Amino acid sequence: MKSTDIFCVLYNNWKRDDLVLFENDHAYSIFSVTPVTPGHAIVIAKEHFERLEELRGVALEGFIDAMPSTLAAIQRIYDEDPEKIVQFYQFLKKNPLTDSPLDSAKRMLQDRNLRIKPDCAYNIGINVGGYAGQSVNHLHAQLFPRREKGPGIVTAMERLFN
Repeated sequence: MKSTDIFCVLYNNWKRDDLVLFENDHAYSIFSVTPVTPGHAIVIAKEHFERLEELRGVALEGFIDAMPSTLAAIQRIYDEDPEKIVQFYQFLKKNPLTDSPLDSAKRMLQDRNLRIKPDCAYNIGINVGGYAGQSVNHLHAQLFPRREKGPGIVTAMERLFN
């Protein structure tokens, strides 16, 4: 990691603070600091790539493998120590990086599903490029554990554009 974006700069801090959920040679994951659902995680390419199409071979395999492995890590937290996720949002509420995480942390701590183990249902989203909503120019995927039926990505996009 050689850039000055948040994922390159804070990786060592997240690792030191035991916030890395999963890691292999090509990717790592953390809980999102702007969560949408309890357990919302981000899978991040270790090497500084900005776009998905830059990944090839083992780097691509490692990035893709990190997605179900991250979901498994989240499931393990809910099996073994569900208060760990509560503690993360409490930490985030006390130590926000911006105003947005503070609001997100408060919302997650009040979410009725916070202590409910997610089923094996989840959405994955990757924004590539600014027009697609990529806010950090470092390849990452959003992983949203789901606990109840709701709109899928296509349904949500249809609502956005109609």
